[in-house]
Amino acid sequence: MNKRILLKHLVIFSLTLAIFFAVFRFVSFENAMKRKEISSLQENVLIDLMANETQFDLLKTAPCDSIIEGSSLSNKMDEIGRKLTFAENHDEDNSDELISLKKYYSLLEVKDYLLSQELVKKCPKSNVHSIVYFYKEDCEECVKQGYVLSEIKKRYPWVRIYSFDYDLDFPVIKSFGEIYHVEKGSFPVLIFNGKKYQGFISVEEIESTIPQLREEKVQHDFLTYLQEKGIEDITLEEISCERDKKNTGDYVCRIEGEEEEVYMLDGETFSQFNENGGGKKAVEEKDE
Repeated sequence: MNKRILLKHLVIFSLTLAIFFAVFRFVSFENAMKRKEISSLQENVLIDLMANETQFDLLKTAPCDSIIEGSSLSNKMDEIGRKLTFAENHDEDNSDELISLKKYYSLLEVKDYLLSQELVKKCPKSNVHSIVYFYKEDCEECVKQGYVLSEIKKRYPWVRIYSFDYDLDFPVIKSFGEIYHVEKGSFPVLIFNGKKYQGFISVEEIESTIPQLREEKVQHDFLTYLQEKGIEDITLEEISCERDKKNTGDYVCRIEGEEEEVYMLDGETFSQFNENGGGKKAVEEKDE
């Protein structure tokens, strides 16, 4: 009887030990894979950092029309930002590799922000808007603000949003924050249109503070509409959109050139107009 009990306990102990080692090896393997992904991402960011040094110089001398329509550098920033978010969600311990990665990305953001400010001076029609966002990890309002900025980016993809973790021990971020007098304990902090805003700001408040966003969205939508119609040699610099003076709910868009083409945005539909006898007559568009 005692032998059976002893044997039973030995079997249970062996199974428990086997399960423990299996779980231990699985967790070790999973952590190794996470670290490998983060390490690979870190190497990619380092390469991007070096490559972007040249891109910054190229964009400084690039014509405005190519800059207005968006640069590969900004697209790359968005891509790296998404990868960084993935790494943060898979690295709960905030490893040294992840911290280094956030520092590299913050450096890229600062450089891209400086470039965007130069573009505003160089290209008045560039429609470049920058929102600088300082946050802290233990800030509940910052989580809500992050969702708001994601919605702004979704509605207005050309708006450049730069997010900085103020808890990160990185002199570049601290110096950047000191320029705008960012104070501890007063987060989130947003800087845009040359002003600092402390505390949570809604989507509507941001839109009202940058009222030209709506007009610029119509302009971008109009460019997309023209491209879908097969007119692909038009740039944002060659078109303009403004509210119709007779109907405040609509927009009038024009293509600059020898023969000016006029379009009306009615709701979500663009219709081409011809000027006849001092009046405007809609030209019906038939879908093929």
